Amino acid sequence: IEKKNSELEEPQNLPDMKEDSKEVEKEMKDSKDELGKGNKSKSGKSQEKASDKLRQMAATMQNQIEKNEEEKEEEDAAAMRALLENLLHFSFEQEGLMQELKTMDVFNPRFLKLSQQESKLKDDARMLEDSLLALSKRVMSIQSAVNEYLTAINDNIDKAIDNLQERLIPTARANQQYVMTGANNLALMLAESLDQMQQQMKQSKPGSGKCKKPGGKGKGKPGPTASDVKKMQEKLSQQLKEMKGKMGKTGKAGEKGEGQQGNGNMSEELAKMAAQQEAIRNALNELNKEDNKDGQGKLGDLGKTMQQMEENEKDIVNKRINDATLKRQEEIMTRLLESEKAERERDQEERRESNEAKTDVYRSPARFEEYKRLKMRELELLKTIPPSLTTFYKNLVNSYFQSIDN
Repeated sequence: IEKKNSELEEPQNLPDMKEDSKEVEKEMKDSKDELGKGNKSKSGKSQEKASDKLRQMAATMQNQIEKNEEEKEEEDAAAMRALLENLLHFSFEQEGLMQELKTMDVFNPRFLKLSQQESKLKDDARMLEDSLLALSKRVMSIQSAVNEYLTAINDNIDKAIDNLQERLIPTARANQQYVMTGANNLALMLAESLDQMQQQMKQSKPGSGKCKKPGGKGKGKPGPTASDVKKMQEKLSQQLKEMKGKMGKTGKAGEKGEGQQGNGNMSEELAKMAAQQEAIRNALNELNKEDNKDGQGKLGDLGKTMQQMEENEKDIVNKRINDATLKRQEEIMTRLLESEKAERERDQEERRESNEAKTDVYRSPARFEEYKRLKMRELELLKTIPPSLTTFYKNLVNSYFQSIDN
């Protein structure tokens, strides 16, 4: 075991069992000697002692391995939390540069300073890349996504620096926007992974609510209800309306001429709201799984509601809260009200019903939802409007895509 452990890339911290091994060897030798003398009784006792000692050693090693796993998960969670904070800081700094370049003339003496700050952000991105790649080797679930987003960030930050050197401000700002989007997507992915990791750590510890009550569902804490999700979404809708008022008619952060510090505060508020929308969507997903168990599905098309939540989540992350965002919020609230009503009616229905056997066509909701998610991602990529376009052409492109959706 020690030899195999030494060959690992990250060896386990195994307990020292040399004394125990010597004791086992002694008992086995005594058993062999007594067996040679014909004392089967004494030989059997020595064998039993050796067997007990081996079981004890196995239990000790198993406990140590579980402890190592817990420590590793805690280290990964701490590293993920620190990376999440650094990514948000990186995104805010990139946003500050992009906003300052918006009204800057190429002959402004400060232009050279901003180009140098963009180069510094490239160095910061390289340090983040090293930490993210090291973490992705330990947490395999995020490895492919980390590589994809890091490639996009590095490519666009290089292009932004080149375009700034060529004094092409609109093109450079477009590249900076892509850098921000990549950093924000990475931050969202890390936040989801961190939440899942914390839930797993909580469930793996004793006393975390895993005991099963008679007649219950085997959970120490009941899952979310449609009423709970509706209340959380209602509160978020009010916050989005207030934020839309701060942004003005454009529905974009930084359009009203606020200072850089004010834009930073607004960005932090938007990041919190994006996290809230994500948490609400996860709660609705849990409710949807419970509702679809045993083929019930009485709370309506929750998949459509989650899709709209995800679209609004993207709007919030990209600091784009407009009339379409608020309209989706109203549609979400309408669907949640219907689900809440259906949930009440289902809880009031106590009688049993017998159903005839009938032929149903079954599909795989998980695969279908994954297909829809990928399709929406492709559409979002197609619908990306370069910031360099004038207002007339931006409106023209928006009208075109709206006609496609309808």
